[in-house]
Amino acid sequence: MSHLKRVLRFFTPEVGICLNCLGCTKVCSQGLAPNILVHLCQAEQYERSMELGLLRCNECGNCEKQCPAHISILAEFTRAKARLGLCDSSSVVEQIST
Repeated sequence: MSHLKRVLRFFTPEVGICLNCLGCTKVCSQGLAPNILVHLCQAEQYERSMELGLLRCNECGNCEKQCPAHISILAEFTRAKARLGLCDSSSVVEQIST
């Protein structure tokens, strides 16, 4: 395992288990790269995630259904949008609890 992956796994366990299989990217209805966006959101690099299309995500859930590592991609996106003041924070609790 690379040093970067060990560091990511220590600080952000869910991101650390990303297999980079690109399955989420292949099924994204908006043509986004959820694997990259989730890393950026967890690193609180919101400006960069918005540049790469975070706000275009329609939260269809295809990425999570395809993810073999079972990463909570939509919860990360919703949390990022809430921190940016772009959605109601109650939707974050809703997504995390489902």
